[in-house]
Amino acid sequence: MRSHYRFTYKTFKEYCCDRFGYSRQKSHYLIAAANVFNNSTTIGCQNVPNDNLTTNRTKILPSDRINRLRDDGNFE
Repeated sequence: MRSHYRFTYKTFKEYCCDRFGYSRQKSHYLIAAANVFNNSTTIGCQNVPNDNLTTNRTKILPSDRINRLRDDGNFE
């Protein structure tokens, strides 16, 4: 079975450079990344909106305030 790009291009490198402006290596990298994304979304690792994430919405105190609270004995 011939690849579709071979109807008009001699090599995959030539096809990638002309059609997308990418090198052969970058094209293979992007194809691999797309496969990882597709695999992750089909096994239930889908992105969820931020409002659905579990968080206690607390703020992180600056270290100088933590030290003052600790020195005063009010920090556990």
